[in-house]
Amino acid sequence: MPKIYNYSCIPAPAYQRDNSKQLKKIYSKSCDFKIKDEGPHVYLKLDGREIGLDQHDFVANAETLAKKSFRELVDNGMIIYKKEKICLNCLKFEEDCICKNKKLISIHELEGMKCPKCKEGKISKVYIAIS
Repeated sequence: MPKIYNYSCIPAPAYQRDNSKQLKKIYSKSCDFKIKDEGPHVYLKLDGREIGLDQHDFVANAETLAKKSFRELVDNGMIIYKKEKICLNCLKFEEDCICKNKKLISIHELEGMKCPKCKEGKISKVYIAIS
């Protein structure tokens, strides 16, 4: 069963002096950046349809459904990937991005990086469910 994750902005801590001149940790306002990574990301193009393949055994599933080797399926353009990359310019999935100069990264690369939206927070990967 594939796990579902959210990649969300966690606000960066800031410090401010209170009335007694002590430094107090405060957090900046959280931005609303959130991407859901739920899969399946691998699809088989077969008989005019796109069939979602289980992430854990997609090679065997594709070969069984198409009755061809995975190499043949890839070479013939029958294996496609979706919602695997995000554009850092518009913050949309690759399939939805209309930017002329796309700046694409894998969703998994977001973890730990500075938030592409607010430029202050840090992206954290949070497990939310099993599909």
